[in-house]
Amino acid sequence: MTTAPTELVAPRQQDATLTAALVAVAVLGAGIALDAAARVDAPITSDVGFVAVLQGDFWLGLLLLNLVTGVLLWRRPSHVGLMSLMFLLMIAVLYGVPAAATGTPRTEVAWRHLGIAGELGASGRIDPGIDAYFNWPGFFAGLASFTELTGLRPETVALMAPVVNAILWTAGVALIAWALASDLRHLWVTVWIFLLANWIDQDYLSPQAFTFFLYLVVVALLLTALGATPRDSLRRHVADGGVRAGIAGWWRHRTPLEADPRRRVAAVWVVVLLSVVIIASHQLTPVMLAAALGILTVTGRCWAPRLLPLVGVLVVLWMVTAAATYLSGHPVLFVRGIEHSTQAAVVERVAGSPGHLQVLTIRSLLTGSVLLLALAGAFRMYRRGSRDLRPVLLMGFPFLLVPLQSYGGEMLLRATLFALPFAAFLAAGAFVPGPRATVVRRTALVVVLAILLTPLLVTARYGNAAYDTFTHAEVEGSRAMYRLAPEGAILLAGANPTPWRYQDYAAFRHRTLTAVCPEPIEPRSCYRVVRELAAEHEGGAVLMLSRANAESMRIQGDLSERDFRGLVRLVEQRGEARLVYRNEDVSLYRFPRTEA
Repeated sequence: MTTAPTELVAPRQQDATLTAALVAVAVLGAGIALDAAARVDAPITSDVGFVAVLQGDFWLGLLLLNLVTGVLLWRRPSHVGLMSLMFLLMIAVLYGVPAAATGTPRTEVAWRHLGIAGELGASGRIDPGIDAYFNWPGFFAGLASFTELTGLRPETVALMAPVVNAILWTAGVALIAWALASDLRHLWVTVWIFLLANWIDQDYLSPQAFTFFLYLVVVALLLTALGATPRDSLRRHVADGGVRAGIAGWWRHRTPLEADPRRRVAAVWVVVLLSVVIIASHQLTPVMLAAALGILTVTGRCWAPRLLPLVGVLVVLWMVTAAATYLSGHPVLFVRGIEHSTQAAVVERVAGSPGHLQVLTIRSLLTGSVLLLALAGAFRMYRRGSRDLRPVLLMGFPFLLVPLQSYGGEMLLRATLFALPFAAFLAAGAFVPGPRATVVRRTALVVVLAILLTPLLVTARYGNAAYDTFTHAEVEGSRAMYRLAPEGAILLAGANPTPWRYQDYAAFRHRTLTAVCPEPIEPRSCYRVVRELAAEHEGGAVLMLSRANAESMRIQGDLSERDFRGLVRLVEQRGEARLVYRNEDVSLYRFPRTEA
């Protein structure tokens, strides 16, 4: 029996002790930050959101976490378990702030999605005529089955969805980074930048979050098991066989990256299966998937070129059959033009209070900084001999779809989301060490970048917290609305930020004053609209006016605080409506059906 020399055992023990100490510091930092988030008083009262109310210990905890991650990136990049733990802790803190602070799911859309899943689970049927969501029911049917099988409360699922989705997305981004670089330091820096630049806030409980994860998995398969390289250049094929025969030969002759044909075939079936799930669950992601597949196919980097027409046919078939009810008047993609898209994506969204404008500026700064870093990283990688255009093309194509869309101002956000994994990969290229002598310096630069990006992310991501996070009183007020609303009534709220539509989804019609009142919104004209809507519905109308409604309308510039109070006075003093419920954050008024 042999033993290791004493001079080797001691350094190993010291290294293990140091690693354990670093992990303990990281866990302590995450605990400090989460405890600070849990001590935040709800509701959030600042126009710039959580960044204004989180105390110094929150930032200290994140500083410790970033520093330890940097040290481990320098010392132990090959230890997948340790590095994964660091990013799991980072996700828990950065993406779990609202859950820790309020204990209620944020964003109206998450609550609405619970109602759609509940409607599908209760009725057991799909009615495309209800609204657009029922034309793509895959995610909601799966969510209904999941909550039934697990017994989890739907609100708990919605509360934890951002953290769970961030973990899934991070795994997908890591797979893509590994496929493109096969270098662990590059992979970890990509993940780090992605987590700190993902302010787009689409990871709540939604079909977009679910299908984006599947999209990342499909792209990772296209880059690995289904990846390929052309055997010869297109120019060579055309020179040897003419234009038509040359293009056909170049198209057919691709050298697969995966040597095992069984794995390639299995990957094809997995891609087809995931594509079907994506197509049945979301409007936009299938288009992005087809575009990404098209880019990899026409550049000769996909081993299975027949996947492109197959996925294209599946997308078209779903649109003209299952989604025909919606698409008859609402095409998913159509040409709106650069001017119209810019108006919707930029001009119309740059409005509101000074604090809100600061948040919008920081969002633009964060996005622009990552894109500039991506260009710098691409240039550095090119100088070091990398000629792989796939990440550049996959980053750029989503922005080309911005004018071809029916998403209004949200399309630029969606394009940024689909570009971000590849932008993060290219940006990481600016920090990955070349010669070994630069490891410490490059790692230090990454840590500095992370420390700078952290407050920008919290500001950009949670800048709307004053109105897109809800108090328990607002949730109770919403429950009271459904309890007190008569059959056949229309349910009204001041603005979209309202925790409603989570039950009786198809039983009531839901509208907001920001949607039905003429612009510019004015209390008297808005009051007349409410009376008219009450007259049109058998059960009259139930109007909810809440703290989040008032904050949303004020911060986004729809209605001043003074005019909101004026609307409340009109409702209470005209004598046509009856106050049926009130707590500290919500007032409910019932308008009977009368002649308008």
